[in-house]
Amino acid sequence: GPGDAYALGKIANLHAGVAQAYADDGYLDEAARELEKAVALRPEFVDLRVRLASIYRDAGRLADAERELVAACAPNPAEARARILLGVTLIALGRRAEAAGRFREALVLAPEDKSAKMYLRFAERPVPLSPEMLDDEWSAPGDDDKTFMP
Repeated sequence: GPGDAYALGKIANLHAGVAQAYADDGYLDEAARELEKAVALRPEFVDLRVRLASIYRDAGRLADAERELVAACAPNPAEARARILLGVTLIALGRRAEAAGRFREALVLAPEDKSAKMYLRFAERPVPLSPEMLDDEWSAPGDDDKTFMP
């Protein structure tokens, strides 16, 4: 019935699928709206928030991406990937010191993570970081190909 977690998860996944179809054709605002609906249905699904953050970022909405990634870290303290993407977002926003903190958190959770180590070095040293490197992190293999059911 109404509020059934499994049913809501199924509907959230449908919204995520429609969002992907929009995003594939470059309709980022529509994709974001679909993922916003998905997140509203199952706010605890970290992958949905990460996907929404990715769409926001592609649309140049970095503050919105930051908000979703902060929320993605909250319900799951062991979420290293969301912290790395949050750090990357903070670098893009010019907030290097904060970014370094997020990369350090990620390394506590995933001590061998090569991305976190690399970005932490960049965040701690005033060297320029190419936008391409930041872009690569978003398209790095994450868990994005799995479905969002718990």
